[in-house]
Amino acid sequence: QPDLIVVSGDIAEWGLAKEFAQAAEALAWLADHYGLARRRVVMVPGNHDVNRKHCQSYFLDCEGNGETPEEPYAAKWKNWMAFIEDFYGEGSDLRFDAVQPWTRFDYPELGVTVA
Repeated sequence: QPDLIVVSGDIAEWGLAKEFAQAAEALAWLADHYGLARRRVVMVPGNHDVNRKHCQSYFLDCEGNGETPEEPYAAKWKNWMAFIEDFYGEGSDLRFDAVQPWTRFDYPELGVTVA
């Protein structure tokens, strides 16, 4: 019986919302199958989890407005951020957003932290 499920990147191919919806369904099934809470599913994004079109759009919008793009260029993570919020639930302490573009998973009962 696993204590955690770790998915280490490239959950999507193109960072599309429909890809994340399919992944959420599969990962929810997996967690249910093993009797694990969703917070026991650790997800770390990979380079394919970035939506390159959203990123390009952000840079073009900034250019069109004569503005300098600001790090961390959060537009590229739009679909990932929605995926994380939907999967773990709104208000969860597990988050990934423009202010905190990373997630820290703490499991003191297991002596494990994943960031």
